[in-house]
Amino acid sequence: MAGRVSVVQATIATVTTAKTLAQGTAGTNTPFSIEYLAVDGQSDTADAMEILIQRITTGGTLTAYTERGWDPGGGAATAAWATNATVEPTYTADTELFRRSVSTQAGGGLQVTFPVGELIVRGAALIGIKSNITVTSTTLTFTIVYREWAYGPALYCTSRRPGRACADRLRGGREGV
Repeated sequence: MAGRVSVVQATIATVTTAKTLAQGTAGTNTPFSIEYLAVDGQSDTADAMEILIQRITTGGTLTAYTERGWDPGGGAATAAWATNATVEPTYTADTELFRRSVSTQAGGGLQVTFPVGELIVRGAALIGIKSNITVTSTTLTFTIVYREWAYGPALYCTSRRPGRACADRLRGGREGV
């Protein structure tokens, strides 16, 4: 599979309200796809929270994060990631790509593997992973594995979805973020 695979992993203490855990911005000409997401609480109680992946219109204020490439010699990523919002981004209305309810209790979290190419973030687009929690305070640990498409979406698109669907996707059709 072409592309550079990287990991974003962080722990955020004292999450008590809806909060953006991570914000990702694709490189100008290098889209990426989210391939794996894991979120786990560390609470002693089993309160509910929701985990969402959604498009962002305007970025928030978060702490810059340096991702880790799985291949240390693979070069630098073009995507930019930040974690732990102090000022929430503006989310684009009606653009939830994923929503799942999970427990805040340790071990009651979420692990999802997305099919390769299912959650694509187009070049220069922003995406957020956020928690909606309103009951208790918990510490959240999360991991995101994503793949940057080294040659842009055209190579990937033509190899998996030839023809009209590919052209629509490259113009920003329904499948991409």
